[in-house]
Amino acid sequence: MSYFSISKFAEMTGMARETVAKRLSDLEPRTEGNSKRYESKDALPLLYQVEGGGDKATILMSERGRLAKAQADKTELEVAQLRGELIPREIVVATWQAFSANARAKLLSLPTKAAHAAIAATELHEIEEVLKKQVYEALEELVSDGIPDGYQGIHTDAGSDAAATESNGEPVGRQISKTQPGGKRRARTVAN
Repeated sequence: MSYFSISKFAEMTGMARETVAKRLSDLEPRTEGNSKRYESKDALPLLYQVEGGGDKATILMSERGRLAKAQADKTELEVAQLRGELIPREIVVATWQAFSANARAKLLSLPTKAAHAAIAATELHEIEEVLKKQVYEALEELVSDGIPDGYQGIHTDAGSDAAATESNGEPVGRQISKTQPGGKRRARTVAN
């Protein structure tokens, strides 16, 4: 008969000590001095959660099945990545952090750039065009689909949405009316 401590079972199985202790909580330990030890033939089925106990062959079959499933899952993910259907999380995070940083920098520089260009403008519609140009330039950073180079085979299921994300540079909305110089404006009273 082989008796082992919770720490030894954790070391042998690769499980966390807390997991081993939890799974063996219903098993009566054999006390040797200050340490509690569990018989391996009773403990292993509980550790590997084999229904109704079982012999070593049953435990081994169960573990082989888990290993085979884990290997198959890993292989499926690797194949999907090789096909360009899957992007590693680290690459996605790095790409979007770069997009966000570039867009942020352009948005923060917008007031300075636009102010200099707006001073040179003589009419309201010119100022509006300067501001729109600066905003479109800043937003252009976010137009991309965010798929890094080397993964261009990945497409979203959006289908017809692809055309909607592209910018043709044309302003959206109504035409801006030109201001009339020399016109007088009346002040209206404001109700309290």
